[in-house]
Amino acid sequence: MQIINISGMEVPQKAPGVRGFTSIIEASLVEGSVVGEVKVYYSGESGITSFRLEWDRAEDFSIDAQGRVTLVNALDPIPNNLYTLKAVAANSIGEKQADINIHIR
Repeated sequence: MQIINISGMEVPQKAPGVRGFTSIIEASLVEGSVVGEVKVYYSGESGITSFRLEWDRAEDFSIDAQGRVTLVNALDPIPNNLYTLKAVAANSIGEKQADINIHIR
């Protein structure tokens, strides 16, 4: 956490606050479909500077500047029919992760 001084007041600045999601999607979903959205509840003075996805099979999805997660590759059968990803949001102070769980039916 960084402290900045605004007119004699100290205001703490911190990494973004984000909330992931759990989604249930059809196995036949087509590329380009939005599967969910990461919610930002604190972006900081600089705002969110970037989003990225991490974890196993993250390459099957993309995340845009608004936190929308989109399918980019056709879904293959996977154990338990569950994708577990991490969305990472960054601002000028640091990064925070949020869990994303995508169930395939």
